[in-house]
Amino acid sequence: MIKQTGKPLSARQKEALCRRYCRQVKHHLPCSGTVRKPILNQLRESVFSYLEEHSSADLKELYTHFGTPEDFASNVLENLDGKQLQGQMHHYRRCRVMGSVVLGLALAFGIFYCADLTIDRLSVPTPIIIENPEETAAASSDRIEGPIPSAPPIDSEEPLPSSPPIAADNDPFAV
Repeated sequence: MIKQTGKPLSARQKEALCRRYCRQVKHHLPCSGTVRKPILNQLRESVFSYLEEHSSADLKELYTHFGTPEDFASNVLENLDGKQLQGQMHHYRRCRVMGSVVLGLALAFGIFYCADLTIDRLSVPTPIIIENPEETAAASSDRIEGPIPSAPPIDSEEPLPSSPPIAADNDPFAV
C-alpha cells in the first residue's frame, strides 16, 4: 500500500499507484477488451505523466484529478459513439445467449445421463445362477417349468399361457 508521506514517490511506487488506479477503472468498464484496452492504455499514460509532474501525489489526488473510477468509467461510456455501444450490446447479448444455450445443453445432458443410468439399473434383471439343477429343485418347493422368466410377472386377471416343459435331452444349456 502506498502511504501519504508527502515525499516524492519512487518509480516503482508511481507504477504501483498507476496500476492500482487503472485496475479500479477497469473493473467499472463494462465493455469488451477491444474497446477497454485502448482506453486503459491511454489512461495509464495520462496517470503516469501526471505522477511524473506531481511526484508526491497519492490515490486521493488521482481521484481529484481524474475522478473516481466509477465517474471515469461513466464518462468514457458517455463519450463512446453509438456504433461502439451498439456493437458492445450486440456482443454482450450474443455471449449471454450462447452461455444460456451451453448451460441448458449441459443441464439436459446431465438429466438424460442420470435418467439413463437409472433406467439401466432398473431394467437389468438379476442373474439367476443355477449350479446344480437337482439340488436347486430339491431345495425349493416351487419348481419352474420352462425357460427362466426374463421379466417380472404382469399383475392381471388373465392367466398367463404356460409353456410346455423342456425335456432334458432338448435343453441346449444342459451340462
